[in-house]
Amino acid sequence: MLLNAKDVMELTGLPESSSYKLISQLNSELKDQGYITLRAKINKNYLLERLGLIRWQEHKNTE
Repeated sequence: MLLNAKDVMELTGLPESSSYKLISQLNSELKDQGYITLRAKINKNYLLERLGLIRWQEHKNTE
């Protein structure tokens, strides 16, 4: 599932501009790993993993 800045704002409590910056940073990380990303959208599971709320690799293997 992909989240937009509004979704990130609700999950993190960050302001809109910081949510966009976070999405951009995480998308850069994913691009470096060879993933295709969409501007202003972030994979929910990757966001939660980077926030320390779930483990990305474990969830990725169950999809």
